This record gives sequence, C-alpha cells and structure tokens, in this order.
Amino acid sequence: MKRIRTERRTAARWLISLGLASALHAAPAHSEEGSRQKEQARIHFGRGIKLVKLDQYREALAEFQLAYAASPHFSVLYNIGQAQTLLERPNEACRTLQHYLDEGGAQIDAARRAAVEASILREQEKTGSVEVSVDVAGALLTLDAEPLGRSPLAAPVRVDPGAHRLKASLDSGISREITIEVAAKQLVPARLELAPAPAPAPVSLAPPVQAPLVPANDTHPAPPAPPPITPDHSAQKTWGYVVGAAGLALSAVAVSHYLWNRNRYDEWRSRSNAYYVDPTDQHRESANSLGRSIPAASAVTVGLTIGAGVALGTGAVLLITSSPSSADSGAQARSTLVRLQGEF
Repeated sequence: MKRIRTERRTAARWLISLGLASALHAAPAHSEEGSRQKEQARIHFGRGIKLVKLDQYREALAEFQLAYAASPHFSVLYNIGQAQTLLERPNEACRTLQHYLDEGGAQIDAARRAAVEASILREQEKTGSVEVSVDVAGALLTLDAEPLGRSPLAAPVRVDPGAHRLKASLDSGISREITIEVAAKQLVPARLELAPAPAPAPVSLAPPVQAPLVPANDTHPAPPAPPPITPDHSAQKTWGYVVGAAGLALSAVAVSHYLWNRNRYDEWRSRSNAYYVDPTDQHRESANSLGRSIPAASAVTVGLTIGAGVALGTGAVLLITSSPSSADSGAQARSTLVRLQGEF
C-alpha cells in the first residue's frame, strides 16, 4: 500500500510539472495589468510545485488556486485536481478535472485527455451519492454549507465518504437540518420534512348530565337500593377442585418419572462398571449415551414437580377464597332487612 501511494504521488508531481509548462507558455497579456496578473500566477504556480515536492499538498492546493484566480488558465485546473486527489478529496477532484477537460477542449491532446478521463473514473469509484427528497417544492438546499439548488433536485448528489450536513430552508424561515453518513459506492436516501404537522382535531365533550331536582315538599320515599352483587363462589370452588386434581396428577407423574430415571441411573452405573472391567468402545459408547440422557430426564422431573406444586397451591387458594365469610353473610342479611323495610 505504501509503495502504491508513493508511485501515485510521484506520478502526480510529474503531471503537475507538465501543467506548469503549458501555463508558462500561454499567450502573453496585452496590458500592463494583465502582465502583472500573469506574473503573480507564475509565482503562485511555482510555489505550488515546490510544496508538492515537499508533500505539503494542502498548501500547494492553496497556491494553485491563487494562481488560477490571478490568471485563469485551464492547465492550472489540472494541477488543482491532482492536489485534491492527493488530499483524498475525490469528489472535488472529479469536478476540477472535468472542468479542465471542458475548458481545454481541443488544446488537450488525445493521450492526455484519455489519462484524465481515466483519473476521473478512478476518483468516482471512491465517492458516494445522496438522494435528497423534500416534502415541499422550492426549498433551498445546502450540503456542508454549499448550495445545491432548490427542491426537487434532478439527480442524486455525489459526495466524498464521511459525514455531511444537509439543510433545507423555506423563504418563510422554516428550516430542517440532518446529518448523513455516506460510504464509497453507496447511495444514501435523505428526506427532510418542512410542512407543519396537521393540528389535532378538536375533541367535543358531551354536556354534563344534571340530576333532576326534587321538590322540598315531596314525601315519596326514595327508591330501594339494588341488591348487592355477590360473587359466584360455586364456580370458583369447582375450579379449585379441578386445579387441585391436576396438581395431584402431576405429582404422581413426577414421582413415576423420578423412579424411572433413578433406575436408568443405576443402569448407567452398571454400564460404567462394565466399561472399567472391559474397556471397549462399545461399552464406553453405551455408558456415555445413557449418561447424556439422564440430566435431561432429571430436568423433566424438576419441571413436573414445579408444575404440580403450582397447581396444588392454586387449587388451595381457590378453595379457601370460595367460602364466604360470616361478616359477608351478616352484611347480606342486613341489606335484605333494609330492603324489606323500604318496600313495606
């Protein structure tokens, strides 16, 4: 990996130097101001070349950009793209190198154009894409503070791998912002909601029901109170017997299963003794196969015992709580007496 990176940097330096040659042989400016700007461009360009040789790519990129700003020449774009490639900014490198091909046009020979197009394809393989969607048309979109246009966008946006901040804003001041993580060769959907949420529907409350007014001279007795609701103790007692019987049955099954597994344990001890007397593969496999099944059968016994205990306990609780107390009986008797007096 280190050797490949060194070869890439060496090739980039050689190609940047070729870009410098074409810039120095550009047509001379026809004014004093143009000559001064071109001289400034050559100075910045020369500094950029020296910084590349020192592996200071960030500073070299800044010098190349100053050179292009002072005197725009398509060859400088090539050097800017190479510096962006070395700084691992594939998306910027693709845009810059494509700009170089567009501006250079017929002045770029076929071999150089083919090499640059191959570089663009390699850098595109390192990028990802974001498919932006907004629920409101006409929202101003920015990605990492760079404007993208207004929604909806015609195509996904190509980006470098990593985290990016996507923001959508309306002219009314409403805005939404999200962070998205993009990997190489990945298309990430990103949706922004700007429309306000619908207001909840009003809840209509029923008017309160007022009790009818009773005149002061009304001597009619109050209607008798309804009889109290008593629980059905007979059904509960029946369930208590059923669950208790199930617990007893499970207890019997658990005991039977324990005795059966105990006999198997004794059998395993016999087979183990037989193996020690005659250590053959047949005796060992016979003892091991039986020994592996005994713990599982013991777990079944434990489960049956627990189930029996739960069933017996539940049945006992149902039977105990099904018998009405004497206090409940007294309350029922008093209620009946009051009801009879009221009806009389």
